[in-house]
Amino acid sequence: MKTKAASFARESVFAGSLLQTPDMIRQHHLPGRIADWFDQGKIRWTSSEFLSRINAESRRATHRTLEGGRSIGKIV
Repeated sequence: MKTKAASFARESVFAGSLLQTPDMIRQHHLPGRIADWFDQGKIRWTSSEFLSRINAESRRATHRTLEGGRSIGKIV
C-alpha cells in the first residue's frame, strides 16, 4: 500500500464518549439542534420516495429505480 499511498481510516460517531473527551457533551446537544433547524425550515428532508413495507416487491422496485439512475434524494 505504501507505493500507492493508500491508507485505511476509521471514524467513530461515539469517539468522544468512548474516550471521555472534554467536549463529549456536544454529542448530547447536536441532535436537538438539528431537530430545531428542521422545525425552523433551515434544513429540509431530501427523501423523494417512501415505501410503506419492506418486502421483495418494494426492494425490486427500489433497485430498478437506483439502477435506472432516476433517483433524486433518498428512498426510504
